[in-house]
Amino acid sequence: MFQEAPASTVLTRAAPFLATPPLIAPDSGQNRPQNRSAVAIWLASKHRPVPLRPSINKGMIAFGMRTLLHRYVLVTLLAIGAAGLLAGQTDVEALRARAEQGNADTQHNLGLMYYNGEGVPQDYAQAVKWYRMAAAQGDADAQLYLGFMYIKGQGVPQDYAEAAKWYRMAAEQGDASAQYSLGVMYYNGRAIPQDYAQAVKWYRMAAAQGNADTQRNLGLMYYNGRGVPQDYVRAHMWVNLAASRSQGEELERFSKVRETLAKGMTPDQIAEAQRLAREWKPKTWDELKKGLETESR
Repeated sequence: MFQEAPASTVLTRAAPFLATPPLIAPDSGQNRPQNRSAVAIWLASKHRPVPLRPSINKGMIAFGMRTLLHRYVLVTLLAIGAAGLLAGQTDVEALRARAEQGNADTQHNLGLMYYNGEGVPQDYAQAVKWYRMAAAQGDADAQLYLGFMYIKGQGVPQDYAEAAKWYRMAAEQGDASAQYSLGVMYYNGRAIPQDYAQAVKWYRMAAAQGNADTQRNLGLMYYNGRGVPQDYVRAHMWVNLAASRSQGEELERFSKVRETLAKGMTPDQIAEAQRLAREWKPKTWDELKKGLETESR
């Protein structure tokens, strides 16, 4: 049987399964203004950072298209002389005051700045403080990042139950990364009872929104008959979709899984799986919610 991730390793390899806050500025490159703190503060006060989404790749986090877009915007600002636009925007205390007044976006962004040490000294405890404030107001990204910090024990004692709590809050708002992470926690039975049916439930939501890692995991659940009846056609379909949305090492790895699945299938089964994959279309969270509401009636 294929395995998603051994219970003994999933939390020591947290990055593949759990989203992490992005860098607020590139690590290298030219045309960078001298005052990086000013850039960080200006971005935090004017633009909502775009969160990373997880991708399994030897324990490293890969950037999604939304993050690449954010970096493109940032690099463009630097290239056109963003430093000249930053006059009067370098007061961290003013930003903090806005956050203390209850602005969730600013609280989220301060958490991001403290997490990465951009514009302020890196301080995980401060990152947790501001993320918690934003999360308490329903900020799904902050809930996701807070869950990650509990998994890693960054700024807080490591606490898988707290991580699961925050992931669930974000997942129930439709965050695909949180749905994926919660599914993995159910699969491995850390802090919450192992429950393959619950893992499948959350995997389906994230997979339907196009999360490639979740599509791969959902495919393996169908292949192994865990939480769902064994179904090689559905297994191939989901792994095929994961491969189609990947590149580089991920594409190679997903493709190998797909090829292995195909060895145990008939030509007709493979053709049907390929047809289903061609006809599949991602759904928005609003569309998924409507479907869930209909099912519950």
